[in-house]
Amino acid sequence: MAINPTCKSFQKQVTDLQNRIKELFWKPSVENEVKRPPSNEKNVVYVQKDRKVPRFTGYNFQVEDWIEDVNTVLHAREMSRQERADFIYLQLEGSAKDEVKYRSHLVRQSPDQILEILQDAFGVKDNITKLQKNFSDRVQKPNESLREYSYVLI
Repeated sequence: MAINPTCKSFQKQVTDLQNRIKELFWKPSVENEVKRPPSNEKNVVYVQKDRKVPRFTGYNFQVEDWIEDVNTVLHAREMSRQERADFIYLQLEGSAKDEVKYRSHLVRQSPDQILEILQDAFGVKDNITKLQKNFSDRVQKPNESLREYSYVLI
């Protein structure tokens, strides 16, 4: 029994539509997944776009670990430079937020500078004796305001 040419075209359309439905059904949602892996690639890691970054207070985590987490999330999301800086700033609380808040407006617009400030302020770099000596040896510079000098001492 021969199949009508119209019937063949309908079968092809149905098959094409079924394949398209399978593609759309498997495709990850834009808000949860970064990309769809190629079918021949193995060991693919998915990073959720809506992954939460814990707030950083300056003392609740090692700053290096927190910066690594933030960088992972920032690389997974497509954001402008200003949006990245705002995202980082929104994840800060307490003394970590104060450390950035009292800097110039230009510094607060740069995600790299914000992370560098946090690394300098909260990273482990010296022992307590050296820090105490630096504190007592610190002298106000001629072009430094009292506010800036006090903040450096804090």
